[in-house]
Amino acid sequence: MFIDALTEKSTFNGVETEPLAIAGELRHWLITDLKSNNIALDAIVAAELSTTIDLTKTNWKARTTRDHWFDHKGAEIVWRKINRCVIECNSIVRTSEAEYRSYFQDVEEWPEGFPAT
Repeated sequence: MFIDALTEKSTFNGVETEPLAIAGELRHWLITDLKSNNIALDAIVAAELSTTIDLTKTNWKARTTRDHWFDHKGAEIVWRKINRCVIECNSIVRTSEAEYRSYFQDVEEWPEGFPAT
């Protein structure tokens, strides 16, 4: 996923998407932050966010988080397989004079088939 916070345009796997609410929120945040720091919007050459999402299944013993799950009776749930979602975000804000980058990663894991429906 790629979002241009200046234009609010988004692509997914290189294909332009319909307008996304998050793109508008990012632009709003950018404009507010620039105003609070006395920076003109036209000083920004680029303001971009790119993300990757990796969904996998792995063995319970290979999990990397320490989350615990409980059933409706309060007993801890232990499964053989878990779902893992790794999200990586890269952002860049560029002016004609400088470039600012940031990186964030989050990992979420949960038992396969949880919650039971």
